[in-house]
Amino acid sequence: MSNASEAGAGLLGAMRTLRDIWVDAAAKSTLYITGSTPYARISNALSQPGLVAAGLLRQARERSMAQLLGYLNMPSRDEVISLSQRLTHIEMALDDLSAGQGAQAARSTAASAPEAVRPAAPVKSAASPRPVGEA
Repeated sequence: MSNASEAGAGLLGAMRTLRDIWVDAAAKSTLYITGSTPYARISNALSQPGLVAAGLLRQARERSMAQLLGYLNMPSRDEVISLSQRLTHIEMALDDLSAGQGAQAARSTAASAPEAVRPAAPVKSAASPRPVGEA
C-alpha cells in the first residue's frame, strides 16, 4: 500500500515539476515576443483603426448628449465644469477680499486705540470731611 501512495506522490510531483517548467517557458517566450520592436509595430498598426473609431464614436455621443441636454434645459458636463471653475475663482476672490478687510480693520483698530488705558486714581480732596459737631 505504501508503495502505491509513494508512486502516486512521485507521479504528482513529476506533473507539478512539468507544469512549472511549462509555465516558466511560456512566460519567457511571451516576454520575448511582446518585448520586441516588430510586435510593437504590428500591435500599433492593428489597434490604430479601432482607437480612431472609438474616438469618433465618443465625439458623436458627446455631441448628441449635449443636444439632448439642451432640449431638456439641463446643463452639459462641460457647462457644469465651467460653472464650478467660475465659482471656485469667485470664492477665492471673496476669501482674498475678506482677508484684506480683516487686516485693514486690525490696522485701523490699532491706530485708533489709546496708547495705554490706566484706571483713574481716586481723587483726594484738600479738605477732608469733618464729623459734625467738631470745629
